[in-house]
Amino acid sequence: ASRYAEAEEYVRQCLRIRQERMPDDWRTYNAMCLLGRSLAGLAIERDKAAGTNITLGQHGSITKDWSESSRSHLSTQLQAEKLIR
Repeated sequence: ASRYAEAEEYVRQCLRIRQERMPDDWRTYNAMCLLGRSLAGLAIERDKAAGTNITLGQHGSITKDWSESSRSHLSTQLQAEKLIR
């Protein structure tokens, strides 16, 4: 499985917990954004695998940022969730 698929699984768990425990907190909305990033990454991978000729433009840099820095941020969020439980 790709890193995006792996991230999607964890972010969905994180989001579910946050929606239950802190529905109006900014961290809940942040988890929603992370989920969107992982889903966008999955869509790009699917298009590449299908041979779709797409131009990434700025989206490519967003994908690069996700693959390098946001995984670290996600790990920190998940560790925080363990503390809340």
